[in-house]
Amino acid sequence: MKALKVRDTTFEELIMRRGRPVRWKEASICSCHHPTSGQPSYVCQACNGIGYIYQSSYDGIALVQSLLLHKEHESVGIFELGDAIMTVPRHYLSLRPDGKYDKNTQIPNPMFDIGMFDLVTLLDDEYKSSELLVKGESISGRTPDTLLNEDITRIKYVYRSDPVTGSIIEYKQDEDFRLIGNQIEWIGNQPEDGETYSVTYYHLPTYIVHVELPRQRHQDKRDQPKRVVIRYRTVGSYEGE
Repeated sequence: MKALKVRDTTFEELIMRRGRPVRWKEASICSCHHPTSGQPSYVCQACNGIGYIYQSSYDGIALVQSLLLHKEHESVGIFELGDAIMTVPRHYLSLRPDGKYDKNTQIPNPMFDIGMFDLVTLLDDEYKSSELLVKGESISGRTPDTLLNEDITRIKYVYRSDPVTGSIIEYKQDEDFRLIGNQIEWIGNQPEDGETYSVTYYHLPTYIVHVELPRQRHQDKRDQPKRVVIRYRTVGSYEGE
């Protein structure tokens, strides 16, 4: 991309110093949505029943701040505890051969196209989740034995409990199962097909873009950054609800 000459790089320098590494996936609504109900087809093979098709990911830098609820945000809806504001610059500073940033030129930022229902993953953080899988069966269109979150950093526990006897079986990684991406591959002692088991694991946190905050786009002959509210995607949540 061609670099652009600029005068003031104060905000771009702040992004480089204080910004966080993020991975962005742009969302497009799937045509499987019913025209009357507005609901996606849960058997759609294109979006796997999620309702959105996601483009290839882009790794960039953005400011991510916890949300402070005050009058500035009252006009754009109700927010929840855990929501955050992400500020996305229109341009990045270009990198010189010596590894320092060039304050005289900027490069367009593809992530400036961010909008509602896009996915944002924080690359410098780790969250813990627990979810249920059914051995050999698909859940919400996913491949069998596949966890919802894609960026798994480590598995902590895999259990199956018997509600009648109260017994608990713990399965061991690399002895009973392997983790291939975000899929459990059974190789040893394992549940029977159709049995439910639980997985507790750590992963990179993924957020859904909830809303774009209104603000002036152009000032002093330059594009202002875009600000969006992002909402943590809990296990079982796909559309930011």
